Amino acid sequence: MVFNSYRLPRHLSRPVAPAAACFSTQAYERTASSPPPPPHSSHDTHSHPHQEHEHHSEAHSDEAPSSGINPKEILHLALDKVPAHGWTTEALSAAAVELGLSPAAGSVFTPMDLVYHFMDVKLDQLHDDAPHLNLDGLDVEDRIGVLMQRRISYLAPVIKHWAAGMALGATPVQLPETTAKLWRLVSEICYLAGDREAPTSPHFYARRSLLLSLYTAAESFALTDKSADLTDTQHFVARRFEEMKTARNYGSPAPPPPPPRRPPPPPRPRLGR
Repeated sequence: MVFNSYRLPRHLSRPVAPAAACFSTQAYERTASSPPPPPHSSHDTHSHPHQEHEHHSEAHSDEAPSSGINPKEILHLALDKVPAHGWTTEALSAAAVELGLSPAAGSVFTPMDLVYHFMDVKLDQLHDDAPHLNLDGLDVEDRIGVLMQRRISYLAPVIKHWAAGMALGATPVQLPETTAKLWRLVSEICYLAGDREAPTSPHFYARRSLLLSLYTAAESFALTDKSADLTDTQHFVARRFEEMKTARNYGSPAPPPPPPRRPPPPPRPRLGR
């Protein structure tokens, strides 16, 4: 996969909701007891979570270089530098130089901003790819599984540096925003899969919490995956979904037995003449 260095994703041109890089399952479990609020607004419980972006680095937008270049182009171009430099200031400085700026211009952003930007770009990409994934004819659970496998595949170009990205997102300072970003990711996956349950439904939080745990487990599995495009991790996700569906079927109450059939009445004796 090659990043498009000059096509700014849709979230750079509008306000976007806090989200976060992926972190370890252990870090999630410390916050799973009180899941973060869903990304729907209080006055519109069916709003699309994809419309509620708000990037962590918005506060830096007033510090743009005087060259007339949108400073966020540094972030977008720096994604191409991550395979070589990781989530570092070197990647940001290299992007600034490529744009004809001073290397110091890269300091407008932090490595954490770069990780979060990657998450936003990949969420936009998932939204664009969803119509082409042949989801018709699948139930909601299977659609969610396909979408999650596709999202995992986006990690392939940066997987050797993703452990560092996870570590950045799991620090105490970043963990709340990380949790919010992951929650928004699974909410978006549910929406794209056709899940339209309202937040008042008991299944709304249960499904998203389970998917959040599964996604973080898949990212941890991907760290040791040497297959092309992380296909082994995608198979891991598919197996977990099959296990969840099987457990759901075993856990459902058995159908009531059919009513007993009444025996036929005994033959009536024939009266002799």
